[in-house]
Amino acid sequence: MARHKDVDSLSSQEKNALEAVAKLVVITDEGILDINNYNKNTKGTKDKDDHACNVLRKTLEESKPILEDLKLKK
Repeated sequence: MARHKDVDSLSSQEKNALEAVAKLVVITDEGILDINNYNKNTKGTKDKDDHACNVLRKTLEESKPILEDLKLKK
């Protein structure tokens, strides 16, 4: 959206959506980095899988309020 329009010309709903997407990308990137760093120092596959599941659970928990807030701003 932002590529095709000047950000200032976006509707408030579009701006809210872009802000939510940006927050979700940051959370996801942090999770991916966490998993990659953990995997570098861990040999056990089960430990790696358990850690990845915990990170994904945390990512989903952090994402839920962002998505709920976006839904309320519709």
